[in-house]
Amino acid sequence: MTHDEDPGRADAIFGGLKNCGWFDDLPRSFARSVLAAMKASEEKEAPAHQGLAAMVCDGIYLLDDKPYTALLRQFVTAGQGAISIEAFEETVKADRIRFVFGSKSSRVELDLPAQADDLKPSFVAAINEALLAQGSPLRFFELHRMAWGPIPAYALTTEKAFNAAVRKGLVPGQEELSEIEEAKEEARLLVIEKKLERILRGSETYTWELGGEVIAELTVPSGFEATTNVDGPGVTTILAYDLGGLALICAPDKGALQRLPKGYKVNTNEDSKDLLGRSGTMRDTGTGYVWRQRAHRRASIHVLLQVLQGEEEIFDQAFETFRLLRDDLDIQSLLAAEIESRWTARKAGTLKARKRREK
Repeated sequence: MTHDEDPGRADAIFGGLKNCGWFDDLPRSFARSVLAAMKASEEKEAPAHQGLAAMVCDGIYLLDDKPYTALLRQFVTAGQGAISIEAFEETVKADRIRFVFGSKSSRVELDLPAQADDLKPSFVAAINEALLAQGSPLRFFELHRMAWGPIPAYALTTEKAFNAAVRKGLVPGQEELSEIEEAKEEARLLVIEKKLERILRGSETYTWELGGEVIAELTVPSGFEATTNVDGPGVTTILAYDLGGLALICAPDKGALQRLPKGYKVNTNEDSKDLLGRSGTMRDTGTGYVWRQRAHRRASIHVLLQVLQGEEEIFDQAFETFRLLRDDLDIQSLLAAEIESRWTARKAGTLKARKRREK
């Protein structure tokens, strides 16, 4: 049996799902509603397995003042009484949201983007973790090859039943994702792999020096390669990683944000007594990178960080630990000293090279 739907196959697929134990841990009304939905899909010449969608992320939750709470409520309602999870907290901090949910005995805490229009796999995974903590065998599984396109849809059953149904060809499995989806999945796994490597390497304190003066220090992941360049009127130190980079910039434009490179899209702005900042994504969404920029009002110090999506906590570590050791710096003198030392080193290198050639 395959999932290439032919008219009249809804009953056969439904029977196969029952044999897999799909409805064993669900209310009786759930099975009846699924069969009706499968037949309705078939009548519209849509895949019958589309009727298995207990939850469709149609974007209605975005109209709520607390979108993640509303979204969780939709997942709970989808269970028709089979699951019991509630939201405890949804608070906004800058461009992030702290979301706490679960049961009285077990809670899950998530750090989510304030823009809730892109449902993160971690959100559904966290719901499944909450179900596991409650002792429920039920889980939400994403359905693929739906007639309505990329809008996420989820079935509710046990892992054993879902895997059995995939093996029997009753529902399409993860291996049948499109090339674009496969690329996204590979990118997601790469981020997880790099994140694990970063965690294993640990962190260290980086001391930033310019013109013989110690300017600032901050905590960053180990494993970076540091380079410093004289760029126009300022000096830039870049800590490069395989998953992104952090740029420390010293330039004589106190109290202002530097112009962003081409291709940076601004999503949010921040303004406080000591800092100016903004963050966003790349205009070419295929890159998978997000970025954040900050400027210290008291000194001409700028920080620009660009990392792969999924590694945003590096933002918090770098920015929260950034410590300006001196705010009375003579920026012009520092830049002049740094530029002079670099030109001196370059001239020395040029002279050595010339002497070697002459020999």
